[in-house]
Amino acid sequence: MNADAFADRLRAVGYVDDGSAWVLRRGTRRIVFDTSSWMELEIVGVGRIFDVPVPEPSIGADWTLNLIEHLFATSERLALQGADPSPQFPRNSKDGAVF
Repeated sequence: MNADAFADRLRAVGYVDDGSAWVLRRGTRRIVFDTSSWMELEIVGVGRIFDVPVPEPSIGADWTLNLIEHLFATSERLALQGADPSPQFPRNSKDGAVF
C-alpha cells in the first residue's frame, strides 16, 4: 500500500487534512507523512510519540490502523496520568548518546 492509499484510509475513519496533503488530524491526534514510507504520530501539546511505517500490502491497512489507534490511546492515557508518553531510549554514554 502506498502513502496516498493509506492517507485515504485514514480519511475514511475521520482524519482530515491539516494544512497539507501530508498532515492529517483527528482531534489532538496528528499523523505526518515524513517520507513515502513512514508516518510520525504526534499529539498536539505533547509532541511526537512514535514513527510508524506505511503498511505493506501483505500486512494490510487495518492492522496498521489498529496499531496507530492503540499508540495514540496509550499515549493519551499516559499524558493524563502525568507521565511522559514519549518512548524512552537507553543512554549508553556519559554524553547521553544513543547507540
